[in-house]
Amino acid sequence: MSSQTSSRTRRPALLTLVAVVAVAAGCAGTATARKSAPTTTPAAPTATPLLRTVTAVATGQAKAVPDILVTDVTVHTSGSSAAAVMTDNNTRTQGLIDLLGATGVSPKDVQTTSVNLGPTFNKYGKIDGYAADDAVRITFRDLRTAGVKLDALVGRVGDAVRIGSISLGFGDDTALTSSARADAVRQAVTEARVMAKAAGSDLGKVRTITEVVAGSLVGLPDAVTRGSSASRVPVAPGQQVLSVQVQAVFELA
Repeated sequence: MSSQTSSRTRRPALLTLVAVVAVAAGCAGTATARKSAPTTTPAAPTATPLLRTVTAVATGQAKAVPDILVTDVTVHTSGSSAAAVMTDNNTRTQGLIDLLGATGVSPKDVQTTSVNLGPTFNKYGKIDGYAADDAVRITFRDLRTAGVKLDALVGRVGDAVRIGSISLGFGDDTALTSSARADAVRQAVTEARVMAKAAGSDLGKVRTITEVVAGSLVGLPDAVTRGSSASRVPVAPGQQVLSVQVQAVFELA
């Protein structure tokens, strides 16, 4: 009787032990599975190769004979009365503008640039009169007749006229600028090729081209003419050089 009771009492303990062993085995299996799971390592970034370049700055030029003349003409009057001086100046300036229109100069080529009226002073610093100036910028688009028209202005306005400066240029310099720009690019390619060769490399494709400076040089210096009695003011057009500078970046092959 006691033997049967003892056997019954030990069975639950044995079952409990078996269950614990099974649970432990399950945990060990899970841990093993976790440890054996494959792992991935991120790929190292690929280094970008260094781009080698060469930069050239070059100036291109284009030459041509100017076809327009621009001059600044001032009418100067003086006297003891400000009102009288201004009236005289207005009359003479209007006569100049009327004459320009009569000789075929377009109104768009005649522009007032300044009008001044002020007192004049004697050696003691006191007002002894008034002076007025009316400046007009004129563009002559035919160099063959520009000298004759300038002389006509002197005859019309008289001693009150002042021709401050004369400059020559182009009515349309688009084609000339394009020619200078193309020459600048050709020069840049040549210079870049020389530098690449000196560095032991070949010149690759162009990456950027930037225009740096565009300008022009006038072949005729400024002239000053006052009260000329000649029948025609001599005009020598000479030759104008227009320059364009570019910066070009090329790859090295």
